[in-house]
Amino acid sequence: EKLLDKHKPDIVLLSEHMFESYAQQGKLYALDDIIAQEKFDLEGYMPGVIDMIRTKGRGKLYGLTPYFYNQVIYYNRDLFQAYNIELPHNKMSWQEVLSLSKRFDDMRTGTNEIYGLYQRPSELLINIASTSSLQVVDAKGEKMRIRSDGWKQAIRMATDAVRNYPPVQVEGMNNLFLQGKAAMVMDGPWFAKELRRAPLRDKKLSSINWDIVTVPIDLARPDESSKVRLSEIFAVMADSANKRAAWEFVQFVNGSSMEKVASRNPISTLPTRNQFFKELEGRSTEPFYMLKPRSSTESSPAEGSLGFWVGYGNKHVPEDFYSPFSELLDKTLQAVMQREMTPDEAVNELEAKGQQMLNKAHTEEREKKEQTSP
Repeated sequence: EKLLDKHKPDIVLLSEHMFESYAQQGKLYALDDIIAQEKFDLEGYMPGVIDMIRTKGRGKLYGLTPYFYNQVIYYNRDLFQAYNIELPHNKMSWQEVLSLSKRFDDMRTGTNEIYGLYQRPSELLINIASTSSLQVVDAKGEKMRIRSDGWKQAIRMATDAVRNYPPVQVEGMNNLFLQGKAAMVMDGPWFAKELRRAPLRDKKLSSINWDIVTVPIDLARPDESSKVRLSEIFAVMADSANKRAAWEFVQFVNGSSMEKVASRNPISTLPTRNQFFKELEGRSTEPFYMLKPRSSTESSPAEGSLGFWVGYGNKHVPEDFYSPFSELLDKTLQAVMQREMTPDEAVNELEAKGQQMLNKAHTEEREKKEQTSP
């Protein structure tokens, strides 16, 4: 903020957290009027994106973003057909996904090392909980919120799914999906390119006959996804002396000409307009665009959601909390899987020890600030 005050830029590129903060502090220029005057097309955006940005601006549109993050389920078509299991479809619930996964697990033998859904236990729990908008901590970052029926159910579902057949977790080129040994995996658009490139780098790997469907949904909100995250948001500063020129730049980078360029080689992000982005490595991109961003503010990654595992933490929670709590989570899930702890005991353990970790992280953060303050 000191840098912005000193240099006074006309345009800023902000994360979701910073954008929301700046918009609500009145530091950004509302674009609603100029968009109406210019008749700038907002209809071409992925459903829900503009609403999401307006929500962060409390009803006003203070910025636009040409890119967003999302995930889908990648599945191995040949494995499903070989085992005579129906193919995944869009908008499955977690119960449906894990049911498909279990059918592969039930067929596994000593010589047949085929798995269903390829995820670490903690990763699976995080994804299940995120779909249901379960919170790790409260919005103020002060109290744990894990002691609940929702968390018990999520822990039970995740541990039951992997208890008997936990896959060996290896990274990179040894990914079980790339080896043709896992039927499903959740990942972003970059993984489509990895599926093409992996056999070229490692001759032991064969090309996978893959396709994609949407991530699992919450049946209470079947058209929404907790996985959609906005990339950097372009905004005009409220005190800019060059608002018109600044708007023209924002308009350009969010227009169809730039979208056409972005559609040619997406890597980790996707264009928010998909007029030209209809295929990814020969597959339809529809599953990436089918679900809207989660509309409820309770799922905002800045307000206590599980997003901190993928880099979107609650801004009120010290960074030093995340690593020890992740270790505690892994240890607790292993105990539940080995029937050394029940889901009820697990949520009590995570709540109590997690609160101690949170308090400790806050104390250490305050002490650091006191030491560095003039």
